This record gives sequence, C-alpha cells and structure tokens, in this order.
Amino acid sequence: MEMWPDKCPEGEIAGSETASEQNYIAVFTDTLTDPAYVAYDNFEGRPHLPLNVEVTQNSYAWSYAFAEDFVLLDYSIKNMGQAPLEKMYIGFYVDGDVMYKPELMGFNDDICGFRETIESPVGCGFVDTVNIAWIADNDGKSLSESCPYGSKSLTSVTGACVLWTPSDSLEYSFNWWVPNGNAGMDWGPRLQEDFRHFNFNDTLHDFLGTPEGDRNKYYMMRHHEVDYDQLFAAVDHTTEGWMPAFAYANDLADGIDTRYLLSFGPFDLDPGQSLPLVLAYVAGENFHTDCRAFDTLFDPSSPDAFYDQLDFTDLGLNATWASWMYDNPGVDTDGDGYAGKYRICAYDSILVVDTISTNPLIVDTTWEYTLADTLWYEGDGIPDLGSAETPPSGSLRLTPKIGALIVRWNGLESETERDPFSNRIDFEGYNIYYSTINEPGAYLYVAGYDLENYLKFTYIFPSGYWDLRDWPYTLEELQNLYSITDPLSYTPNAPLNYQDSFFYFDVLYYNNSDLTNPSLIHKVYPDQAPPTTLNIDSAETYYPDELTDDGFFKYYEYEYKIGDLLSGAQYFVKVTSLHYDLFTDFDETLREMDSAYTLSQTGIGDDPDGLIPDRFALYQNYPNPFNAATEIAFDLPQREKVKLIIFNMLGQVVRTVDLGENPAGRHSVVWDGTDDSRQTVATGIYLYQIRAGEFESSKKMMLLK
Repeated sequence: MEMWPDKCPEGEIAGSETASEQNYIAVFTDTLTDPAYVAYDNFEGRPHLPLNVEVTQNSYAWSYAFAEDFVLLDYSIKNMGQAPLEKMYIGFYVDGDVMYKPELMGFNDDICGFRETIESPVGCGFVDTVNIAWIADNDGKSLSESCPYGSKSLTSVTGACVLWTPSDSLEYSFNWWVPNGNAGMDWGPRLQEDFRHFNFNDTLHDFLGTPEGDRNKYYMMRHHEVDYDQLFAAVDHTTEGWMPAFAYANDLADGIDTRYLLSFGPFDLDPGQSLPLVLAYVAGENFHTDCRAFDTLFDPSSPDAFYDQLDFTDLGLNATWASWMYDNPGVDTDGDGYAGKYRICAYDSILVVDTISTNPLIVDTTWEYTLADTLWYEGDGIPDLGSAETPPSGSLRLTPKIGALIVRWNGLESETERDPFSNRIDFEGYNIYYSTINEPGAYLYVAGYDLENYLKFTYIFPSGYWDLRDWPYTLEELQNLYSITDPLSYTPNAPLNYQDSFFYFDVLYYNNSDLTNPSLIHKVYPDQAPPTTLNIDSAETYYPDELTDDGFFKYYEYEYKIGDLLSGAQYFVKVTSLHYDLFTDFDETLREMDSAYTLSQTGIGDDPDGLIPDRFALYQNYPNPFNAATEIAFDLPQREKVKLIIFNMLGQVVRTVDLGENPAGRHSVVWDGTDDSRQTVATGIYLYQIRAGEFESSKKMMLLK
C-alpha cells in the first residue's frame, strides 16, 4: 500500500486528551494512482494498484510509572472500495536503528528476535503469551562508551506486539532481513518448504534477500513463518526445515543494521466495513546487565550462553501492562456478566476422602484448596483504555492557624475502590507532603500512615530463589494460617518450615498503623463504627449521624497538624494514597498516587487560640549554607514596619529589602543571593539583620556556590 494523508489542514495530525495523557489521531488512505506520488511496481511491471482503504490511527501514552514505557496504537482500517478484501494481512515493519542519537551512528550492530511467551507477572508459575518482536543493541554500549555502562548506554530493548484483533484464529509471522543498501549482505532466514514459490529478483542470494514488489511482500505476510532470532544466524538449522546459513552469517549474528516485519491475519473486509485492531510499541529496561557479556560469552556458532543472560523481564512486564491498560482484566465493561479470563493459583490444599459406597467400599479422593487466589490475566474483549488512575484521597481541606495548618481529608474512595487490574481493594495508607512552591520535586514528606501487614516470600525449588507471589497478609491472617506471633522472626536464613514449604516474612512499607496519637495522622472520630451504607444519599436519609455536617462519612475522616510554619507564607499541601500492587515493581512495592486535590492556603489570619508571639525573635536562615536562595523567618509581638538588611563581612550593605508594615505573628522573607543592583554576589559569609520598630537582631549565614 501507498499511504497518504489528506491535504492540509484536513490531513494534519490532531491531538486529544480524551483517552490518555497524550493522544494523537492521524488519518491516511491508499487511493492514489498518480505516479508523481506512488511508486511504480518494477517487479510486477505495472503501476501501483491501490487497495482503496482508509486507516485511522490513534496513539495513546501515559506518564504513570507502570505505563510510561509503552504506546498503544489503535487502528481502524476501512474498505472504501467496491470490492471485498479477502485474506488480508497486516504488516508492522520496524527499522529500529538502536544508537546514542547525538553520535548519529552506531546502528550497525543491532540484533532482533521474537518472544512468544514470558513468565507471568502474577507469579504462581504461570506463563503469558505475548508474541512480541524485539530489537536491541548487541552489547548495550554506544560508540563512545566502554565498561561500565553509563549515561550513553543502550541497555534497553523495544518491541512490537498485537494486543487485540477481532480474529479468533490469528496467525503470526516474524521475518528479519539485512538490506542496509548493501546487496552483498541482503539476507534473511527462509524455510525450505514451498521455497519454489518465491519470486524475488535476487539471484545473488538465491532469492533470500528483502522482498520487493506487492506480490512478494504479501507472500511474506501470509506465509506463516517465525524466523529464528538473529543471534542464531550462524547456527545450522537445516534439520529443522530451514535453508542453509548465509555465507557471511557470523557478520549478521553479532549485530548489523537489521529490520524486522511482524505480520498477522487473515481478515476479510467487505465494502464499507472497518477492521479494528490494536498494537503496542513497548520498551524494557535492563535487557543488558553485564557490559562484558558480549565480549566474553558470545560465540556465533553457539550463542546460547549469551542469549540466556539477556533479560526480557521488563519488556514482557510492560507488554502485559499494555494489554491490561487496553482491556482491564477482571472488568465486565459491557455488563454482560463476562469479565475475562482468569487462573486459580493454589497455595495450600488438603486431601478430601468421600465414601461413595460401603458395600462394596468405593471412595473418591479429591484435593480441595484451602488457600487460593483468583488471578485475572485477560479482559472481556471490550476496550477500556483505563489505568490505575489516581485514587482520590478525599476532599482535602486546610485550616490555617498561627504557624500551622490543619490538614483534613476523607478517605472513602481511596479505601473502598477496587484496582481495575487486580479487582482488589488495595489501599495501603496515606502520606502527607507540603511545599512553598507547587512543583513536584519541591514537596517535603511530613507524615505517613499505613496498614500493619506483611509480605510472604516463598522458597522456590529447585531454582533456589525467594519469590513474592502473594498479596500482603495481616498479622491475624498469619496467626490463623501458621500459628505464628512474630512474622519478622522468620528470615531467609531461618525460614518457617510449613508442610514441606519454606517461608519468611517482611513488613510492607513501615507498618505505621497507629491512628490514636493526635500528633500523628489520626481519625477525627476514633469511636465511629464503619458506615452502614456507602451510598451517600441513603446515609443522608437513614443514617445522618454517620455523616459530618458537610456530608462526609465520619468513619473515613482524618486529620494532621503541620506545625512550625511561617505566617504569611503560602503553602501547598498534598495528601497521597498508597496502594499495593503485586505486579508493578517489587523494589517499590507501593504505588504512590498523587491526590486529586492539591490545595494551597496561607497560614495567616485571626488566631482563634490567641497564639500571638509574646516576643520578637529572629531565626536562623534555611537552608544554610544555601544556593541560590534562602528563607529568613522572624516573629513580631505587635504590628511593625520591617526592613531586611544584608551585610558582607566588611560591614558593607549588600542588599536592603523594605518589607513594609507587618501584623503580629510569624513572617518570612526570601533572599535570592543578589545585591541591590540584582547581581549575584560571591560565595562567602554574610550578616542579615531584621529591623522592626524598636526591635533589631542579626545572624550569620553562608552562600556557597
């Protein structure tokens, strides 16, 4: 096909934020016959014959930690012609050119392959089918880097996979070639079967080069063939039905400018019909972990040792997440009662003996699960394009005091909503942050609460590693299951031996579960029982005593006091809810979501508690040393006109700031390290002085560049 967009501005790529954080829409067609635009088919000896299709491409991308490494490509292919399209195949062609971009070179050592399955991220020994074509650098090093890996390294891998099509019997093909503009190196693997049907104009390589012409390209897409990985190009595969290896196979196996084609089908498309399908382009980290592995392990005649140390874990995990993002597993999107496919993971079971007959004696034995979990791995076939979006931390409210802010929020939604992927209530706790500027990296952690629960690690025979495969357990659950009182007494070196299995336990996060201390995060209504209903309308009618005056459930009301603040300064407060996710990242076992409610409030005003400072005070600047700005705080017992003066060590005035008249209370001013002419001053020790009516005080500070 020769795909072209409409003329501008109709044919321009459009942007949207309706389904993701970054959504682009492009429409292009294969309808042109004008040789000024479309190529003449030299191999068939005829002009281009369009298929008369219109392709609409929607791309979706997110910035969430678990979704930032893939892009979804949602296609709709419409038959605009008068004739049906039968046995149609789709091809996704990738020329990866893996390199450190500023060097402009380095793509001549790429390797590619095809991965059909990976270990399931849900554990329990399950295997997921991903059918992902991948491409990467051969050793992870850029042209200008050696060991160890650094900022220019190419240690990741990318790949393409099909997430969804309407076909129940999809056939895949994966083929790779090395065209590179060099006819002497143009080659790709081929099966011996049906080889006589090839019609490439390539006598140099016995018709094994890159396919040219419409018929040959279609043949490759519909010819169900999955090439062996490029690393194995120099290995003899003739006994498996492949053509003999290329004369220069060693030069291909160790990396070259490679391209691959991922094909799938067949599809039939009548006039006016549209074919929907979804692909994902996925990246994975830590594909290369040892920068010396290629030099020490790779042997083109026996590449298994090098191949086996390549790590497909993150690529496979992100491919799974891409599939789940498009169609959330365990979610009945259309309400027909079907929520997708699941597996049962059994952790413990017992043998049950039933007597069928006593004369003669007939017994039946079965194994029944005593501890098992339902693990959803595929959706209902209806796209969701949903994610584990920010669980709201409730309506966040701030009440200013002199030198403090009272933070209050309601946790109903955070603590009762189910994760769209696991279908579990995965609430773990809260964190509170504040800042004087509303920028992500500026927030400071001040308090946290999380449930008391424990992770269970299971020893896996015979591989000899500890696997985290279960959701967290409460202490009561562990006591009931294993009759233990101190889970942390069991370690990898001294595990629990239970029914020929070995376990050890660790805390999930910090287990800061005290909600009774008023100086920590605490419940506003500690004696309130859980609500009778979670329906706010029903509660207002039948259980009004369970609600606050402003309509929140008392049981989920929390509060925390942030103290030692500067009156008159603006603060931004953020409450985040913590949600455990077994699938995302075992190093960061908690997924921390920003609250949907980020408010700012000035900590100043009439103080109902009468907490007016009883004396003048000047505080040490913070930070100190500083670069490039520092904050200077002071207390006023009464309304005064205030001036800040900065001196160097020679007593010379560097900067004067007139703060005007200030009310009683705590105040602050920021010095940005510049003098009165707005020039940045040099590194050194400076004096700062606050003059307020009859009050005056000075302190030292250091500017360090």
